[in-house]
Amino acid sequence: MWRASTGTKTFSGAYALMLARGIHELTDRLREAIDEEEDDFRVGHRAFDCLTLEQKIWTLHKVTFGLLDKKTPACELTAFLEATVACIFRALEDSVMIEIDMANDFDDGDECLDDDSYDHFYWRRTLRDAYNSKLEDDNNSKTNDDDNDNNKEDEDEYFERITVESEEEDSWNFVIEVLEDEILWDADYDMDTFDDIAPDNASLLKHLFGVQDTYFSSIPDDPSQEEALDLLKIINKLCDSVIKREEKLLKK
Repeated sequence: MWRASTGTKTFSGAYALMLARGIHELTDRLREAIDEEEDDFRVGHRAFDCLTLEQKIWTLHKVTFGLLDKKTPACELTAFLEATVACIFRALEDSVMIEIDMANDFDDGDECLDDDSYDHFYWRRTLRDAYNSKLEDDNNSKTNDDDNDNNKEDEDEYFERITVESEEEDSWNFVIEVLEDEILWDADYDMDTFDDIAPDNASLLKHLFGVQDTYFSSIPDDPSQEEALDLLKIINKLCDSVIKREEKLLKK
């Protein structure tokens, strides 16, 4: 389970399908980095980027089971764990933008466009379905006062303009931001506020921000490369089972 901003839970449905596909994409990149002996694998979040490849994989394993395995107890949140969650969404963001770029690059007569086995909207559909599911959950939980009705209309109107065919990058960035907020409380994992201040003052600031002392100081395990590769297999096995389960349920 995971201590998300929306409560302690294990994710399911279209949202879990999106997470599993995003994690798969991130594991592919990590495996490629190992195969190419690329030590400087970066995604854009310092608390994740500063780790060794093996630590990144260990952390992703912990995050994956926290998000998708209901038997896994909720763990204490740390900067490197939340940064890893953010990196899953960066992988989703990259995949969507690449998909849009590829659509722009294809000519109408391109053989790939005529291939029925190729899904040109795979990532956009993945995000759209997860976002649609979130909107439905949010709308079901709202009261019927005037303010909430107005917010619902505004949100639905914006969502109706986001179709799988959309190539508007700003629209997809908005969708990703909303979906990311379902898990992450804020962006404390990217803060450098405490780097250059005295320890006593740092403790006071952490208290004011509601940040635990161990949030930044916790260090992930650093397995051997062989152990890390085994963890990648375990991560992918769980993601494969989630994808298979959720795709089957969504077709009903």
